Amino acid sequence: MKTHLNLLLAALFLVSCSSGKKSVKSEEPKSSVLKMTPEKLKFTKPEFAVAGPGVLNITWNAQGEIAQSSEAVFRIVPKVGGIVREFKVKEGQTIKKGDVIALIDSREVADLKLKYLEGVAKGGQAWAKTQREKDLFEKKIVAQDNYITAKTAFERQNIETEMVKQRLLLTGMTESELKNLLKTKENISVYTLKSNLDGVVTKRHASVGDAVSSEKELLSVADFSTVRFEVRVNPGVVDNIKPQDNVKLYNGKLNETIEGTVDFISPVIDRASRTILVRVSMKNPGGRWRPGLCGLATFTVKKIPVKIAVPLGAITDIAGSPVVFVEKSPGMIEMRKIITGTDDGKIMEIKQGLQKGDRVVTANTLLIKAEWLKVMGE
Repeated sequence: MKTHLNLLLAALFLVSCSSGKKSVKSEEPKSSVLKMTPEKLKFTKPEFAVAGPGVLNITWNAQGEIAQSSEAVFRIVPKVGGIVREFKVKEGQTIKKGDVIALIDSREVADLKLKYLEGVAKGGQAWAKTQREKDLFEKKIVAQDNYITAKTAFERQNIETEMVKQRLLLTGMTESELKNLLKTKENISVYTLKSNLDGVVTKRHASVGDAVSSEKELLSVADFSTVRFEVRVNPGVVDNIKPQDNVKLYNGKLNETIEGTVDFISPVIDRASRTILVRVSMKNPGGRWRPGLCGLATFTVKKIPVKIAVPLGAITDIAGSPVVFVEKSPGMIEMRKIITGTDDGKIMEIKQGLQKGDRVVTANTLLIKAEWLKVMGE
């Protein structure tokens, strides 16, 4: 009986000792540093950035619409009058500088071309006579006055021909076309109207057979390489917007974001909407941003410098608290609780928990978090 009692007391003593050890172990604080093996680093592929000073760009978004710039609309007017023989372009067509727009039958051009051909022919005759009189004068067969008279007539004829030539060049003819005219002497009455700019034909103001003049607009052409984005801004916001500010413009249909520059802020508040018109000038390569297209403008209205900032992708949460993972040494990553401040959608101000120079995980943070929870527990 006594032996059984001793055995029972011994068993109770051992149980109490083992339970005491467990309670001591559970009270030991867990380390926040995770040791990453090469295999785990290869799997998680963490990327790092150095915590340090940053600038928060506080933005303001507003819907707006693409508008055609009034300075980008050009009117093409023929330099001479006549009858439209043929149009080479149609509305909506993109044209380049030098492209033929229309062919016009013009009496004025015909007269100029005939005068030019006649002048060139007379010039050749006058040159031949001048050379003949010069030879005779040098041989003392005729007086010097005859040679001088012939030379003067040749020079006068050259001046008259050159004046006609310049008038033809002003109509848009080129030197090569004038040389070709001397060879073929064809299409005497045809005036070739060419574009003097790149753009899109927005309207034709005449039809084949219509009479046109140098005072009548034949085509309207718009240059869409640069367009304007117009947005209405509240008076309380416009004070933070300045000319030449960079603005990001986004259109969901095009799935495209481009940058523009503020080039106009209206000094007048619209009575109906109580807003102020702001125009953003933007390059439009390819002409995809057409007038009437809506979009979203993002203005940077305030810049806030902060002492410590990290990318938003560096921040996650554990047990409801914001944390980051800091590389203490190669392969050793520490979970660090932080107190956050303001963010601008890209970077976050860190008020407490990080120091300048700390290397924080910025990519694949969730994989690091999963490894940390697996080893450390939540």
